[in-house]
Amino acid sequence: KFIAHPSQNFPKSTMMRFGSLLLLLSLPGAVSHAGFWFFRMGCNSVPTPTKNVMGNEPNLMTVRSNELSIQGTRKGFYKPGETLDIRLLTENYDEHLLHITGGFMQNDETLIEDDQASVKCDGKLAAFGIPNTKRRIYWTAPLSGDVNVTMLAADAYGPVDFYQLTLKPSS
Repeated sequence: KFIAHPSQNFPKSTMMRFGSLLLLLSLPGAVSHAGFWFFRMGCNSVPTPTKNVMGNEPNLMTVRSNELSIQGTRKGFYKPGETLDIRLLTENYDEHLLHITGGFMQNDETLIEDDQASVKCDGKLAAFGIPNTKRRIYWTAPLSGDVNVTMLAADAYGPVDFYQLTLKPSS
């Protein structure tokens, strides 16, 4: 059982979630759990539709509308060098992994800590482990080149959905 030092002021809900996180990390079936990708897979492992996550091959999904969107730019494009808002919305899934191949992500510091991602790998990977069906994170786009934005969405131990957008720089 995790016991916080008295000088650490963790809300009870955060401590309970942290304990659950430690339990899940120890499970052999959680080798590539969406929220634990960095810890188990490292920065050089890119999510693909054929790479098992949580013991399941991901379901390849088509981005229809709001599941994965880049705000402030035309669909399929990005504004080079600008910081844009990435939004995730999955009604049935509340755990997310976001991977980008160019630029870097950073948290919206106005959000409460539980709504912020764990950003790793020089800003290329963002893991959201605290349950929530809506997410928001900032992305500073590169100056050039195509960028793949990949989202994995899951609900605890169930299937994992794989979404991917390829963005081109706008002129």
